[in-house]
Amino acid sequence: DVRLHVAAGPYLAYGISGKRKFKSMDLSEKGYSSNSDSWNPFGENSSLKRFDWGLTFNAGVEVKRFALNVAYDMGLGKEYKYGKYGYDSANYTLTVEATTVQATKAAILEIFGDDVMATYVANNFATVE
Repeated sequence: DVRLHVAAGPYLAYGISGKRKFKSMDLSEKGYSSNSDSWNPFGENSSLKRFDWGLTFNAGVEVKRFALNVAYDMGLGKEYKYGKYGYDSANYTLTVEATTVQATKAAILEIFGDDVMATYVANNFATVE
């Protein structure tokens, strides 16, 4: 039982919280020194925007209870609040899933009724006899 899927469309995102970290090491005549700092990327003094939007593209294959998915999100909004310069953002995602439902055919039919879809789910996805 193999199923392929493709999808494309818009996405919206909102940054709830986060943490950026910075660490550097310097070499001088006195030896090594290091500096580090961390801050909230959406804080008062940050120029990063909380809201993002763009396009998403997705393709994958499902075999029985396993799924392999590849996605690409292309950000179209400006990431920074200040100045005329921004940068493009893009995310590549690869996911592998293994899913299972522990249910008997009788339990599935009892919960979802005796229609065609519930019968199909019960016959194909019940894992306990």
